Amino acid sequence: EMTWYAWNRTNAAPDLTHATVFIERAGLTIPLKADAADPRILHATWTPSAPGTWTVDLMLGTQRVAGADIEVK
Repeated sequence: EMTWYAWNRTNAAPDLTHATVFIERAGLTIPLKADAADPRILHATWTPSAPGTWTVDLMLGTQRVAGADIEVK
């Protein structure tokens, strides 16, 4: 199981909401949820279904803002 966290570090950054930010993996959308301790922090959890290399992207609307290739053995 993997968990990602996203939050704004500056006031100049756009507001992050669960409606605009999500994790995408091969067309599968994984929504981010507000953290119970601090609703400004969003998080998403995903468990890969099989070993292999998985590409995941952090999306802000239609824009890819970060990505990673994750190798699961």
